[in-house]
Formats: sequence, C-alpha cells, structure tokens
Amino acid sequence: PNPADEQSNVSFDLLEASDIHLAVYDISGRMINVLEKDNLDAGHYEYIIDRGMVNGAGSYILELQINGYSLVHRLIF
Repeated sequence: PNPADEQSNVSFDLLEASDIHLAVYDISGRMINVLEKDNLDAGHYEYIIDRGMVNGAGSYILELQINGYSLVHRLIF
C-alpha cells in the first residue's frame, strides 16, 4: 500500500540474468539505502522496505535499475 504504515513490499521478475540496482532516495535525491546491487539470476524477487530502513515518516523515491533501464516509484511512510 502507498502510503505504507510500517513496511512496503517490492517484487519483480527477471526473465534473464541481469545487473540490478535497487535503492531508496529521499525527496531531495540523496541515497538513503541500497537494497540490492548485484547480478541476479532469472527469477522472482521480493524485498521488504520498512520504516527503519529509511529516515522515518515521509516521502521517498524507490529506483530499480535493470541492465541500465530505470523504474521509479514514490514511497510514502
């Protein structure tokens, strides 16, 4: 859900092995937390982002980069 009470789930599927960078940024663009930075095999992946992994309540940006392509989503805690 968005806004999230205590945590938010992020999931995605990879059709092939891919370079992944999954990170959370504050609203000013400062990186808060890197959840994953690796080459992952094909498959289904799930991550839980809880309020303790960021700086408490507020708005954040979640960015998922897959092989250089970027997906961005706003998170509200």
